[in-house]
Amino acid sequence: QVREARKLLADGLANVGVESLRDALESWGAEWTGYVSEWDWPHMVRQLLEYTEEQLNDDALHGVWIELDHKKNGELEAEQLLERLSMQSRIQKTLGSSTVMDLLRSGETERTASVFTPGQTPGTGVTAPPGDALGR
Repeated sequence: QVREARKLLADGLANVGVESLRDALESWGAEWTGYVSEWDWPHMVRQLLEYTEEQLNDDALHGVWIELDHKKNGELEAEQLLERLSMQSRIQKTLGSSTVMDLLRSGETERTASVFTPGQTPGTGVTAPPGDALGR
């Protein structure tokens, strides 16, 4: 259920930029801080993307939020939210029904590495500087 929701959200937000998120939140009377809160998330999905409860139920929507906000901050920088959702979508397309751990255990590092762009730290959506602690 969360997997399908993640794909639906990634597809829906594929052409949405930070400016669109800002404009939408401000049009609803919310103050723009550069972050999307856990409370803004369902409203944003329902209003901006026009997804109904039948298309995307609240449990699945919350499940996707938990994946995106793995540190449980209750908010994500808008750009980071879009990057993480996009990255998770790319990972899922690459892996199919396998998990990253399944592929790493099997030695299929090329397949998992193809998901990440050079300099991107897996799982964070953060770009690392050249010569970072990972030895790249």
